[in-house]
Amino acid sequence: MVYRHGYQNIGELHDLLGLKYSRKLLEARVDAVLAWREDFIEFQRAHRIHRYLYSDGMDPRGCYYHRASHLFWAGSQLDDLPCGDDLGLASLRRLASVQLKSSLGYLDMIQNYTTVLPKHHEINFHNLRKELRIFVQEYGLFGSLLVSDDLYEGGATDANVTHAAPVSTEEHIRLLDRAQKRLGHVNDKWTALDIYVDAGSHAKKRKKLARKTDGKWSNFLAWEADVDLRGTMESVLKRLQPYQFES
Repeated sequence: MVYRHGYQNIGELHDLLGLKYSRKLLEARVDAVLAWREDFIEFQRAHRIHRYLYSDGMDPRGCYYHRASHLFWAGSQLDDLPCGDDLGLASLRRLASVQLKSSLGYLDMIQNYTTVLPKHHEINFHNLRKELRIFVQEYGLFGSLLVSDDLYEGGATDANVTHAAPVSTEEHIRLLDRAQKRLGHVNDKWTALDIYVDAGSHAKKRKKLARKTDGKWSNFLAWEADVDLRGTMESVLKRLQPYQFES
């Protein structure tokens, strides 16, 4: 949780980039980051974090649920969690599969939103963005080790099939990256609006930002339907499935 609080505090400070804000708001967010930094250093010193995984209380072969990891294994049952003696690559592929399934679930939730101004709407589309962004970053690190590139569009896997043009995994990943960036643009507008609402300032800007936020949202929905974002996610998931329970 200490790491998570730092991530949130730094993110809230970064959210001010490009906005008009009061010195009081800036100082409050800078102070929050500096206070967290001091707490973090003391926490590491007191608990000897570098030795944590080797402590007597940790089973190196155990399977552990981490409550804060809501974008990773939060929906998994205990017997589905990775264990310390599992193969690393197989666990990584299982995690990637979990993330894509979760992304499809978030896409189901948000497709009927006519506005994303309510906070619970923002949470859901922002979670989709984070899931896709993390997945793209994982692919950037592991490439074909993470996702196979031998599946033809439409499910044909026979190399002799010539009537279906193959779509490379890299093409799919580029589209997922475009999706998370577009969602990021929506979230930037939403966050700016939220900051002004909390501060009770810039009344005219708030109305304009509200229209821009929902305008970008409408554009995203039209774009994702046009490029078949769901089909792309399902195609990448298929390429993961043969490896999901590899041992």
